[in-house]
Amino acid sequence: MAKMLGIDMGTAYTRVCLGKDGIVLRAPSVIALETRTKQVLAVGPDAKRMIGRTPANISAAKPIRGGIVSNIEDASLMLGALLEKSGIASSIRRPTVLSAIPFGASESERRAIEDVIFDAGASTVLLTEAPLAAAIGAGMKVMSARGAMLVDIGAGTVEVAVISHGGIIISSVIKQGGESVNTLIRRFIRDKHSILIGEVATENIKHKLATLAGTDRGSVGICGKSTKIGGVAKGIVTSGELREILVPHAEGIVKAIREALEETPPELSSDISDYGIILCGGGSLLPGLPEYLKNALGMNVTRAKDPMDCVCLGINRILTGGSEMRRFICSKAK
Repeated sequence: MAKMLGIDMGTAYTRVCLGKDGIVLRAPSVIALETRTKQVLAVGPDAKRMIGRTPANISAAKPIRGGIVSNIEDASLMLGALLEKSGIASSIRRPTVLSAIPFGASESERRAIEDVIFDAGASTVLLTEAPLAAAIGAGMKVMSARGAMLVDIGAGTVEVAVISHGGIIISSVIKQGGESVNTLIRRFIRDKHSILIGEVATENIKHKLATLAGTDRGSVGICGKSTKIGGVAKGIVTSGELREILVPHAEGIVKAIREALEETPPELSSDISDYGIILCGGGSLLPGLPEYLKNALGMNVTRAKDPMDCVCLGINRILTGGSEMRRFICSKAK
């Protein structure tokens, strides 16, 4: 039987799982190319460090946007290079691959992820719905009649799903993930301090200071390009300032959850009210977010044990769980 791999190609990170070995690769979904020849210069963390620092003949790109493939050629080159660099490609030839797609993905979006994985060396491509994979990876009892709500806060999107009897009852997606937070931070620093900063600096500020909790996380110095004089400019940003600009982001998530609850059948709404909401995805790691949502919604909100890996862990369980888990495979590429 052919070896089977699970691949979760996310906006921020690509993860690969392999049966009993679990997750064997985690790398930023970034590729650096020579623009004319399309020669791969770097992938993963090495390519991420090149963002905003390359000459005109080199492009450091993110080929996955909002959980879907935005550039098939770049995504294929990135995935192939990541598998080769990690040694997976040389140890497993022409594997069967299970990958996750957003619920309600269009036919062209499905074909795009299939093409990327085929081009990277797969013999067969299977697909599963990302919210179900995430719920399985979070340890939720997806086959239960009891209604459950999962909120996956990724880099590109926030996906709200109500699950019961092994299926998705309600699902909604808003284009407001972790990258939206980065945009808010950059805009604030531009407007308040008249300083332009890059993606890497923004990520560092977010990880050090961003919070919705009352705890003061201090301040950090910033250095970038002045919007007034064009030269180098410096300033200081505090966690209190960031907290204020993050409230609209959190309110957007609250609104998406409320709208999903409005569409949910009353019996399942009652279940969710009793048992609460599970958060996953890298965006769920924002300090204070579960508590903020709990206060706004009036129900229990908890973060999954391994929030960033839930989709990939769920894919792995589907691959290794036997025949009863195969029901979660929703498509086989021709």
